[in-house]
Amino acid sequence: ESAMLYQRDLALFGVFDGHGGAQVSRILRDELLPSIAHSLKQTQKEALRRAPSVLGASSLISSGAHEKWSDGQASDALRRGFRCVEGGLVTTDGGLVTADGGCFAGATAVVMMLQSGGKCLNIAWCGDCRAVLSQRGEAVVLTADHTLSVGAEQ
Repeated sequence: ESAMLYQRDLALFGVFDGHGGAQVSRILRDELLPSIAHSLKQTQKEALRRAPSVLGASSLISSGAHEKWSDGQASDALRRGFRCVEGGLVTTDGGLVTADGGCFAGATAVVMMLQSGGKCLNIAWCGDCRAVLSQRGEAVVLTADHTLSVGAEQ
C-alpha cells in the first residue's frame, strides 16, 4: 500500500549517501520517506480512534487537532520508518548480501521533518552523516555522527 499524506505545514526531506554502491541509497530514496509518511498516517488514525466520542472525528478534524504531531509522535514515526526499511533490507536479499551473509553495500541517511511553518524540527539519522542549521550565519551542528570511534556505537 502506498502511503500518501497531505498536511499543511509539514515537509519531509532526506539525504542518502551510498557506500559500496548506490543500491541501498536508492532503496532509502524510494522507501524511507513513504515509510515515515505511513507511520504519521497511522499515528493520525490512532489519534482519531482515541478521540472522545463527545467530540467525534469530524470535530477533531475541523478543529485542526490533527495538523501537528507532538515531538514524541514525530520521533516515533521517524524511528518506525527507519526500522521498517532497515528490516526490509535485512530480510530481503535484493543482491546486497554476499554468500557468507555479509553485506557489501550500505548507506548513511539523514531525514528532517519540518512542521508548523518551520517552527518545529525533528531529525533522524544513521551513520556518519550530519545535519547543520544556519543560525544568523553561524553553522549549528544538529546531529552527532554514528561511528565506531564513539563508545556508545561499539
